[in-house]
Amino acid sequence: MRAFAGFLAAAMLLAGGVRAAEAPDPIVRALEPELSRNLAKLLLPDQPRPYWFAFSGMAMENLEIGGRLGDIVQDDLSRLHYLQARIRVGSTIMDNTNFIGYGDGGSVRMTTGDDTPGPVVRDAWLAADGAYKNAVGTLAAKEAALKRETQEDRAPDFSPAEPAEVWEEPATLSDADRGVLRDHARALSAVFRAFPAIQRGDIRINARAATFRFVDTEGFRFRASQRAVRILVTANTQATDGTPLQDAVSVMAPTAPALPSAASLAGTARALAERLSRRVTAEGLKDPYLGPVLFTAPAAAEFVRQTLAGELAGTPAPVAAEDYMKASVKGGLLVKFLDLRVLPEWMDVVDDPGRTEWQSTPLCGGYAVDREGVRARRVDLVRDGRLVSLLMSRAPSDKFKESNGHGRIVAGNMARAAISNLIMTARKGQSEKALVDRLLKMARAEGLPYAIIVRHLNEPATGEGGGPRRITMGTGREDPSEAPSRWGLSPALDIVRVDVRTGVETPLRGAIFGPVGVAELRTIVAAGEESAVYSFFIPSDMVGVYQWPQEDTPASIVAPSLLFSQLEVRPTAKKHVPLPFLPNPFFARGAP
Repeated sequence: MRAFAGFLAAAMLLAGGVRAAEAPDPIVRALEPELSRNLAKLLLPDQPRPYWFAFSGMAMENLEIGGRLGDIVQDDLSRLHYLQARIRVGSTIMDNTNFIGYGDGGSVRMTTGDDTPGPVVRDAWLAADGAYKNAVGTLAAKEAALKRETQEDRAPDFSPAEPAEVWEEPATLSDADRGVLRDHARALSAVFRAFPAIQRGDIRINARAATFRFVDTEGFRFRASQRAVRILVTANTQATDGTPLQDAVSVMAPTAPALPSAASLAGTARALAERLSRRVTAEGLKDPYLGPVLFTAPAAAEFVRQTLAGELAGTPAPVAAEDYMKASVKGGLLVKFLDLRVLPEWMDVVDDPGRTEWQSTPLCGGYAVDREGVRARRVDLVRDGRLVSLLMSRAPSDKFKESNGHGRIVAGNMARAAISNLIMTARKGQSEKALVDRLLKMARAEGLPYAIIVRHLNEPATGEGGGPRRITMGTGREDPSEAPSRWGLSPALDIVRVDVRTGVETPLRGAIFGPVGVAELRTIVAAGEESAVYSFFIPSDMVGVYQWPQEDTPASIVAPSLLFSQLEVRPTAKKHVPLPFLPNPFFARGAP
């Protein structure tokens, strides 16, 4: 009965002409009649009818430019247009969404790239038909799976929200931007001509301009734009004993003009090359280290990305056809710590989609409405060290009953919550010198000969996985959602040993971190007075639910330097690869 009432309300909304103004977007205008037609007539015999229906589209321009030793080795511009039908059958209490094991109620089709309504309507018809058939099968499978589980106060599957309309200009990439990025690829890759110790240096530039369209049976409709440019500098070589070495650093901005200056970018590439060249002859970490560790602000922001950032969503864990499938779902580790202290009492964390910059550095995670059409809101996540809230989409939990505008990642038929601009602040910030002095004092008090400073962690996107790398350490008999979990950090690429007597720094290589959990976050004893910005793409697989097409979502993290009283740092396993027998011909003959 509840589902039918929802159907009637949606049908009356569409048929009654509640919307006063015609949508300014021709594709949205063409899709609206299809919504009412499908909602009223799409029904299989003896099957539930849809109670909610939406069409979601994306038009993306994706530019990939590659540079090596001053030459352009890749320059590809692709355009992708797709249309997804998203259908909910059942009721808001329980429907076909948030389930793993038998489809998800969504149906995606490639579609036209222009504003001609005919092909879009045809694709909408086929997508809706497939989505409905998928949805009724998924609901039946979900009901069967729930019968095997003990359900205590299960939260509904869909929460109410206030309809919003936003009409932003479509996003495009200009020829001028393409020319500027080609120049960057040439100039940055040419930096490696001066570093014979490096076997290979690459520049990979990715520029994206996406236009999202959405219309549903509740009155939500929008056209929103998303832009991001990322420059990834990578380099590989070998140590003198044959150990493979690599380094990577990324720079990201909303648009090409917002990137740092050419001189600043060149300085970033040169610093990487110098750092990697030093590691060729650097000594490896010989013994395990257990003591104080200082992460400078850039490394601290990378640390937050690989720990807290992926765990602040309150989207409930999905129902699974088989228990083992739950282990693939990422995020949500912090839900069990709500209202508990997870950081020092002098630290706060907020997520602010409305913020565009931090101390003149552009932020990349801003937006007006999320992928469900809900207006973005600033959310206080950690206050005085206590976890007080989580990021929510329209999938409610037993703790949070409504969306706060963070349904950013479309996974199948629903949107899952994710960060936008995550900002960590400390009310007792100290200078970098004061932090180092305290680090050395703590190490001396423990009788250690040296302390450790970390300035850069490896980029997860270069092979370490997209989001927090969870390490589950149970008996193997627990439900995957109940097993104790901690995070596995990617290796440190810029790490030094600091002598506690002299303060002399010695570069290290071959150092990895022991597992890090919430208990380690509480061992932060000091933070810096200056913060760094780290921007990145949230990979679409961060939630562990497969979706197509792949939609990586831009986000930014702001964090100060962090001093931990105790972390585990251990040597990596020694992997020696024979060095090349002949010298690099590029440098042997004299680089042009």
